[in-house]
Amino acid sequence: YTMSRDFEIVDLGVGIVPVGDDVWYKKLPERKSLETESGLTQDESTTTLETAIGNTISLEANLTPSFLNNTTAESYLTYKWTIGEREYDTKIADNIAIPDDTDATVEITYTVPKSERRILRDTLGIGQTQTTKQVFTNTIQIKVVDSDITHNGIKGFFASTAHNAPEYLIFLLKMTLIVGLMLFVTSFTLGIGVRE
Repeated sequence: YTMSRDFEIVDLGVGIVPVGDDVWYKKLPERKSLETESGLTQDESTTTLETAIGNTISLEANLTPSFLNNTTAESYLTYKWTIGEREYDTKIADNIAIPDDTDATVEITYTVPKSERRILRDTLGIGQTQTTKQVFTNTIQIKVVDSDITHNGIKGFFASTAHNAPEYLIFLLKMTLIVGLMLFVTSFTLGIGVRE
């Protein structure tokens, strides 16, 4: 029998993840794709979150590599959130009122346990002074949007419809308007000639 192990080298880091339905990743414009049946795909921003006016939001720090998110590693982690001018010290920053656009920054310090530092020294030759602690930081922008059509008014409704409608529907609307304009101009021109 042969036993083998696969290792994957990943970049260490922290991601900011929205919790619940009151905050979401900003939707990016649709782009053409060969991978979907409709031929279009829509991505989400990794640097911008959106929330509606009056919502209270919750954000979670998600570490890479994922084993750092385990409860056994929690005792070696310290969290420092800065959202607007307020600070939080938990893994999940909960029930945050966002009145205006702001940035959310999380800084996590992972203090490597002595037992792991000894293993790294003995197996890989990494000195214990090189593994005392690691700091992960990430910043994401939070935009407050007015998602209600009544607040946006009729102009916001048409802008939203034009932005989110499929291309063929916009083409059909344009063609209908052009044909209608041509008929109106023709009838107006011929109507003036008949009266004289």
